[in-house]
Amino acid sequence: MIKAPRVYFLNLFLILFATFAIYTLVFNTNLIEDDHFICTEVEQFENRIFNNDITYSFPKSCDQENYYQGFINPRSIIETNHPYQTRPLYISLVFVISKILDIFLNIDEVPLTQISAIINHALILLTSIVLIKKALGIEESNIKKEILLILLLLNPIMKWGIFLPSNQTNSFLVISLLFYISRKVQSINFLLTSSIFGLLILIYRPFALCFVVLTFYIIKEKQSLLSKLQKVIKNLVLFLTPWYLYQSLIRFLGYTPYDDLANTWGQFRWLANYFIRPVNFLSDKIIGQPVLDKKNYSDGWHCAELPDNFICYFVDNFYSLIYMGIPIIVTTIFIKKFSLIESDILNKVIAIFLLVYSFFSLIGWYPPLRFTLYSLSNTYFLIIAILILKNDLNIGSLFHFTGIGFYFFGLNHWNAPSIVIVNFFIILGLIIIFFSLYSPEKLIKKFVFQRID
Repeated sequence: MIKAPRVYFLNLFLILFATFAIYTLVFNTNLIEDDHFICTEVEQFENRIFNNDITYSFPKSCDQENYYQGFINPRSIIETNHPYQTRPLYISLVFVISKILDIFLNIDEVPLTQISAIINHALILLTSIVLIKKALGIEESNIKKEILLILLLLNPIMKWGIFLPSNQTNSFLVISLLFYISRKVQSINFLLTSSIFGLLILIYRPFALCFVVLTFYIIKEKQSLLSKLQKVIKNLVLFLTPWYLYQSLIRFLGYTPYDDLANTWGQFRWLANYFIRPVNFLSDKIIGQPVLDKKNYSDGWHCAELPDNFICYFVDNFYSLIYMGIPIIVTTIFIKKFSLIESDILNKVIAIFLLVYSFFSLIGWYPPLRFTLYSLSNTYFLIIAILILKNDLNIGSLFHFTGIGFYFFGLNHWNAPSIVIVNFFIILGLIIIFFSLYSPEKLIKKFVFQRID
């Protein structure tokens, strides 16, 4: 049953309301550390909003200028070697939202763009929630809706990313979409879905993983090898068509396509060196010179040699477990103890985690924790969403979710040199999470009856 648009607008409003509450608590109080430590600083902005001069705190990232240039004028990402030229639909979506808001809001360009980016992130989260619910075939009650929205917003990827212009919140949508595919593959129109995935990589290229999984299911079908091959080719053509058309448009307009993520940061591009080396070895022997250009990436956070990339990635994994390992372990025990998720669903979630985890292990550029959290944190909060949607709420689960909420509300940005900056909310959250393992309803009843006696 398709919901009326007003239901989605209501859910979007709830997300934005919760986002404003988190913004107020994180950036306008001293309850938790709001420093991002690398690339981003919380600054004071002075802008005109509804004919009033307003001063407010808001994070400003080192790549904000590049993003805002595209959000304000999407054509600019084509006309220059723009670092985000490969994300045209992501850039354009924020542009469209800002133009719609501009009709109704009398505010300066900067806050208009900030609000538009937040709404875009909120839509990403809303889409993720819809996909998870459809994958499970479940509609949540009102109380579950509030718990689900709040906890998913406290996912570090969302909690810190929703206020920034970058597209990292899409990493949770990738996980959610992979979960939906794994559960609903029998009802999917493969050709249409491949075309949609082709559009999605113009938002965030790791959506290509969704096409990989779709291809896997095609190969699993009980058909002849020739039929499978034909089907894979058809879907591949549809998947690549949007990217090809976009690249052709850039050339038609007289510009040259530019890929900053590969050219500057070497993301995944470094793997090509292992093909280039033998080719150049042979060409050097035959014609006396190499025929392919080999580029080394060795500065900053690059680990672009085998097995250095895995070593760097595993170091990040270790720090990520320091960052959020205790809630993961306790939730795992909680699930095991009370048998809260069916093995079929859990196996699919683990497979999704391993796919995304393996994918980012090959990126070759490893800033602190981020790419590990794209798999670890997002998968953990997918599991939390499943727990909320698939099970009845009781005192034990409410304690567990409350503890998780306190812990992740208090959790600082992952760039912190000490990884975790312990505060009251983290300690309180851990106490409540551990308490949830010991059948708190029984303990409460026992305590109440003892008091009565």
